Amino acid sequence: MKKIYILSFAVLLMVGCQKGQSEAVSPQAATQAPQAQETVANKKPVAQKPMASSPKDEATYIADVKAERAQWIDTTKSKVDFVGEKMIGSHTGSFSHVEGIVYFEGQNFQKVDIQINMSEVTTDNDMLTGHLKDQDFFHVKQYPVARFKSTSFVKNDKGQIIVKGPFTLRGVTQTVSFPVELVAKDGFAKALAQFEINRKDFGIVYPGKPDNLIKDNVKISFQIQTVANSPIPKPKTET
Repeated sequence: MKKIYILSFAVLLMVGCQKGQSEAVSPQAATQAPQAQETVANKKPVAQKPMASSPKDEATYIADVKAERAQWIDTTKSKVDFVGEKMIGSHTGSFSHVEGIVYFEGQNFQKVDIQINMSEVTTDNDMLTGHLKDQDFFHVKQYPVARFKSTSFVKNDKGQIIVKGPFTLRGVTQTVSFPVELVAKDGFAKALAQFEINRKDFGIVYPGKPDNLIKDNVKISFQIQTVANSPIPKPKTET
C-alpha cells in the first residue's frame, strides 16, 4: 500500500463514487451490521470504542492491522450527511452518531473503520425521517449499522488521494472508491469527502410517488475527526 502524506482534510469533493467489484452479501452473510446491534444503543455522545462487529477488544483492533498507532473517532465532531433527489425537489438528511477507529503509520492514514448508527437519522421532513427507518429504505430494525472499512489509500495521477473499501448498507456490501483530503495535526486527524452511491445497488428500490419519482443516485458527504491526544495503546506482545 502506497503511503500517503496527510493533506488538508477540510475540503469537500463532489466526485461520483466509482463502484468497484461487487461483494453481494445476503442479510444472513452480512455479519458486520447485525452483530453491531448490541453495542450501538444508548451510547453517550463522547469519543469511545467503536460499535464492535465482533467481540474483539481494542488491543485486537491494533493487532489486526499492525498499525503504529490508532485513535478513536470523536462522535461529537463526526457526522455523515446525504442528499436525496426526486424528479421535483430534494431532501437533505444526516446521521449524527458516527463511531470508529483510524489507524496510522507515521503521519499517514493506514486504515479507517467507520460505523454509522442508522437509527440516528434526521431529515428536513419529520414524516420522511420516519419513512427512511422502515423497510422501504434503511430498515433500521434489521440493519441498525452501516459500515465502511478502507482497504487502501492511493494517490492517483491527478494528485488526489483515493480511498477504497467495502461499504455495507442495509445488509449489502459493495466496494466503493472516492477521493478524500486528509490532515493530521495538533494530536488529531480529520477527513472530509463527498461522493455518490446508487441506492439500488444496496437494495433500496422504493420508487417514490408515481408523479415524483426518487432518483437512484444519493450524494453522501462525511466529516470524520479523531479524539485529540488520545492514542489507543498497542497490545503487549506475549513471549
